[in-house]
Amino acid sequence: MKNRETQMKEAFFSARKAILASLLFAFTTPLFAKGPGTSTANFLKMGVGGRGVAMGEAQTAAVNDVMALYWNPAALGILRQNEVGFMHNSYLQGIGQDVLYYAHPSQNAGTFGAGVSLLRVGEITGYDTSGAKTQELTASDMLVSLGWGKTWENMVLLPGLNTGLNVKFLQKKLGDDSASCVMGDVGFLYEVQEENFLSGLRTGIAMQNLGGGLNFLEEKSNLPVLTKVGFAYPFFGETFTLAADLVSPSDNDLYGNFGLDYRLWDILAFRVGYKGQHDTDNGLTYGVSFGNERFHLDYAFVPFGDLGDSHRVSVGLRFGNTYRKTQVQAQLRQAYEKAEARYAQGY
Repeated sequence: MKNRETQMKEAFFSARKAILASLLFAFTTPLFAKGPGTSTANFLKMGVGGRGVAMGEAQTAAVNDVMALYWNPAALGILRQNEVGFMHNSYLQGIGQDVLYYAHPSQNAGTFGAGVSLLRVGEITGYDTSGAKTQELTASDMLVSLGWGKTWENMVLLPGLNTGLNVKFLQKKLGDDSASCVMGDVGFLYEVQEENFLSGLRTGIAMQNLGGGLNFLEEKSNLPVLTKVGFAYPFFGETFTLAADLVSPSDNDLYGNFGLDYRLWDILAFRVGYKGQHDTDNGLTYGVSFGNERFHLDYAFVPFGDLGDSHRVSVGLRFGNTYRKTQVQAQLRQAYEKAEARYAQGY
């Protein structure tokens, strides 16, 4: 039995590792700051997945499924099975978004992901240079993503650190005009491994939409670069998960996102969140989920006041072989701890 002094020392070193991981590369934020109102392609900021959106988009450290391809590619490294995810977003004013992601883990090379996101806008009235109406135009955005994430289990300083990269291709269309560009994401994720009260604490870093900009109709605009630092901490055997993100966008001020996930009987979950950057709503988000580790259905509701409401529905399916035995052993340990916590709660 460890004495109190030993436990406190282990907790101190765990906290120091978590803080070190959170600060890793965070100093790069000022390099991408451009000032308010200087970016385009805000489609890139639209969160995906019912869980992430319902938790106020605080997902840099909390994401645990194939939607990591959007939130933080480093989290792809924690996946142990093939996974496919789909989301439909019924947005405002007839705007619709569909997302399809796939992740394939390997034994030693990490997890590879691919996905496509399509945003469709209803018909837009066109005008000529004199202001006269011409014809109805259609508009759409398409984003193709290729990602990779890996867990570095034998790293000396931060064993279990996850790193990840995305390469993304964006295409915008308005009538007969179109433009495209290439960009990238980089991510880091670390989970405290030591057996103490900080066990399970996750720290994440993600830098998204790093690229040169988009040339559309002879006008160049910067991409909306986001630098995020996130934390996620499970309570009572992961019955509760509390998440928080600090977000520094290149086109706006610093803000925070917060989310809570409450799981009941391992088949039902309730979620609530707060998104710090909001103009037309109060920032609150809500959601519910049905399912288990193999299959889950997630719903997120975001009210936008007089403009209407946003509804996102996503499904996730895991299948195939389980990879990386060390992670399976960790999963068994977590399941045992979860069972102990539930027993203590009277389940």
